[in-house]
Amino acid sequence: MPTQPVRSVQRAAQVLKVLAVTPERDLSLSEIARAVGIHRSSCQAVLLALCAEELAVRREPGPHYRLGPQLLGLGRAAGSAVTLTDVLDAALLRLRDEFQASALAGTPHGDAVVITAARGVPHPYGLTVRAGSAVPLRAPAGPIYVAWADDATRGQWLDRADPALTPARRRELTAALSAVRARGWSATLTSRGDADATRSAREVTDTELALGRLQVIGISAPVWSPGATLASSLALTGLPGDFSGAELRQAAGRLVEVAAEVTSLTGGIPPDPPGATRRPPGAAGARSAADDAQAAERRRNSQVAPAQDTARIPSP
Repeated sequence: MPTQPVRSVQRAAQVLKVLAVTPERDLSLSEIARAVGIHRSSCQAVLLALCAEELAVRREPGPHYRLGPQLLGLGRAAGSAVTLTDVLDAALLRLRDEFQASALAGTPHGDAVVITAARGVPHPYGLTVRAGSAVPLRAPAGPIYVAWADDATRGQWLDRADPALTPARRRELTAALSAVRARGWSATLTSRGDADATRSAREVTDTELALGRLQVIGISAPVWSPGATLASSLALTGLPGDFSGAELRQAAGRLVEVAAEVTSLTGGIPPDPPGATRRPPGAAGARSAADDAQAAERRRNSQVAPAQDTARIPSP
């Protein structure tokens, strides 16, 4: 019989995660118990143990609770030990098991995408995508990697297409990049019965999302760095069966949630919305308290609540 996880340890971890969602605010016993989904008495016993180890702090009146000082040292140690790849791999395992599809993480390097981590499902022909492999970053593949890039980078992505794009196809892909940026995720479709999926690959349109069944090659969402630049992508491919537009939106929304969680755990910050101004590097001294508060708010907003056949796979 396999060893089962200790329930009380799981509950303690859940309590700490609830406290971490709003670290600047004390939470009451009732609020914590409700968020974790356990009885007040069980929650109080967990909190007593956490307070005894200084992983949580009890404050009066109330009582109310917040994260404890011992977590400072643990956090520093975790920051040194845990890499982006570790966080990505854990997220990919969850996505693979949840969707029964291959889950990939890719990082752009010049004119290619390197598969940083991959968790695949069995392929009928034994084909897989492995961590460390590279795929070309050229239109129409990999719009998630250039949708937020500058005009020059987007232009280079379009120029690398093979065969070369017609003016109409170039305009279509330029519009697709705007759609990806507006939605916050990318979904690549192919035409039914096409022997070469990469030739007919295209970004899903709003019109198609309102239609019936869609043959989806892959779905991807961005993971952001502390400098608000693209750090990686999370992608699902080899999805079991076709999707309706509503099912695709739901799956993409879940992928965006997990990508936001990875962004938050690694200290990343999503880019400013269109029209917002960003202080240029080196401008007027150190960051202000308002800057830090805004960055913290963006990180909190990105938190979530209590990797087959390479011929079929454009860049994740």
